[in-house]
Amino acid sequence: MEIRIKKLELIEWLITINDERALDMVDELRKKISKTDSASIKRKTIEELLNELETSDADFKGGNAISIEELELEIKNW
Repeated sequence: MEIRIKKLELIEWLITINDERALDMVDELRKKISKTDSASIKRKTIEELLNELETSDADFKGGNAISIEELELEIKNW
């Protein structure tokens, strides 16, 4: 089904809902989806990504890293 048609059907359905609890549930779902929406994620520039890569590389070379095994043990203690 075309996305435009789905949207219209949902709008029509929402208009018919009179239960405030049901509307609150739909609104909570909307908020959760909005938080994870890719449009809300800040895109990084190539320069920002390269700076992060250089920082990570320097950390690793400086010994500021742990093994996978150490990470797995650390995760168990979260």
